[in-house]
Amino acid sequence: MTPSDRRFLIFFTISFCFPSIFLSAHTDTKIEPFYLTQPRTNRISPFIITGGFFAMTYLFWDRMPREVSDWQGRSLKNYQYAYSHFPDWDKNFFLINVPGHPLLGGEAYLLARNRGYGVFGSFLFSTYNSLLWEYGIEACAERPSTQDIMSTSTVGAIMGEVRYLLRRHLKYSFTIKDRRFRAFLIILIDPVQSLNEALSLQRKKLIRRKTPAHQQVIAE
Repeated sequence: MTPSDRRFLIFFTISFCFPSIFLSAHTDTKIEPFYLTQPRTNRISPFIITGGFFAMTYLFWDRMPREVSDWQGRSLKNYQYAYSHFPDWDKNFFLINVPGHPLLGGEAYLLARNRGYGVFGSFLFSTYNSLLWEYGIEACAERPSTQDIMSTSTVGAIMGEVRYLLRRHLKYSFTIKDRRFRAFLIILIDPVQSLNEALSLQRKKLIRRKTPAHQQVIAE
């Protein structure tokens, strides 16, 4: 591991741990209709998940051809340039800039929203992730992008909230009687959360299978 890689990992760890103290204050506690009730608050896991995603994306993007990634080589001098100039209007592929970044912003929004953060806190979390990527991670190799900063968390938050409300309405209101079709729509709207809930359910079944019957009765 090179010195620049070590500096990156230290910066990366600090950047994901510190903001959780601030964002944890923006959770919903108000009473809502049953299909809008908030899940149990988990303040740290969104940072862990997006941290792992960013680390993998960084390693993947760093190995992509320059004509695809538009990265010009990592250098600490690029940070000085990024912080002393306005963002640039980048020329990445249309699919990366237009649907790609808002979809990623929406996923970051949903990560926080599905774990008890309110609308404002989830928007802040999505914005934080967008700025961290542009000015903290990608800035070592590429100038921050104007359209990415403008669209990732703003359009992403709108898309994320619509998906969040629609998914929870389908899951709890039973307006669609066909259970299989309803499950298909729920997975289609938010596949990441659906996978997370499926894995959590399997984990609980595994734990219950390994727990003696008399202990299960006591726990219940």
